[in-house]
Amino acid sequence: MSVKRWSAPVATVALIMSATTSAWAQTGAPSNPKVGVAISASTLGISFDAAARVAPRVNLRAGASLFDYTRDFDDGDITYRGKLTMRSVHAYVDWFPFGGGFHISPGFILHNGNKAELSASLPPGKRVTIGDTEYVSATTNPIQASGAVSVESGRPALLIGWGDIIPRSRRFSVPIEIGVIFQGAPAATLSFSGTACALNGLNCRNIGTDAAIQNDVRKEEANLNEDIRILRFYPVLSLGVAFRF
Repeated sequence: MSVKRWSAPVATVALIMSATTSAWAQTGAPSNPKVGVAISASTLGISFDAAARVAPRVNLRAGASLFDYTRDFDDGDITYRGKLTMRSVHAYVDWFPFGGGFHISPGFILHNGNKAELSASLPPGKRVTIGDTEYVSATTNPIQASGAVSVESGRPALLIGWGDIIPRSRRFSVPIEIGVIFQGAPAATLSFSGTACALNGLNCRNIGTDAAIQNDVRKEEANLNEDIRILRFYPVLSLGVAFRF
């Protein structure tokens, strides 16, 4: 684990918690604690949150996000089936440094079940490059391909925004937030099955048992993981509606 990667989020959390402790000591807990709930649309899916005011300028917030999307699409004579599944649980400390709607929210993604899956069937005679080698899908046992991308849980996040889930002067509010999840590099896995042949249609081999083709599969998987490393910083953009009890 990289100390540098975690130093900024941890320092931010320490700063906010220090400010929270100071505010609590000076003013005490609110005499009439309130709670609020919110629903929002975000880059994490549809999110449901609940918040409680623990100090005059500090809320504790927890919630969950979910979204599902499945689509089949064709690219020439290849049919792809894609599936996006988003499931996450989060917790944040909302700090309102100026007493208004602007807030800074360090937190954690306690559970991150977000993943993307893709599968494809290559018709006989279709060419495909695996790793550094080009193959042809066999006639009797065509190539089947599948892949998945997933991320780890327990990662820090930092948001800034406008709007309080527990507004002080009215019942409703419209919170807006932007930020980033430091989720680390996603992990991609690839799998191929069926029979692959040389470009001339000869030397056909079973992908699952041929060591040379499996080596090409691992190369292709490594290339994909390198391409998606940019997603180790996952952007968050959220717009919602909140109600105070």
